[in-house]
Amino acid sequence: MPTTCLTARLRWTIKPGNDLFIIWNRGWKRLVLTPEDISLVPDSELFAVKLRWTPKVVLIARWKRWKSPVSSLAPRILGPRPISTLRLA
Repeated sequence: MPTTCLTARLRWTIKPGNDLFIIWNRGWKRLVLTPEDISLVPDSELFAVKLRWTPKVVLIARWKRWKSPVSSLAPRILGPRPISTLRLA
């Protein structure tokens, strides 16, 4: 049977990369009772909503100033303090 279809689509761009689609589709079949008859009978109907959202990637970088590796290893390399520099109570 021959069919006829109508589709309507609304697209709303909220901001670049973020879109809302609303779609309506309706189909009819041709009902042939006699050769002269061109009656259309509703066959299908579709209503759909689609939201396309593109996430924004944000990179957060933290820079921390580290101590020089030599200065952090110095006490271990030089060893303990001499006894003469320690205060005894």
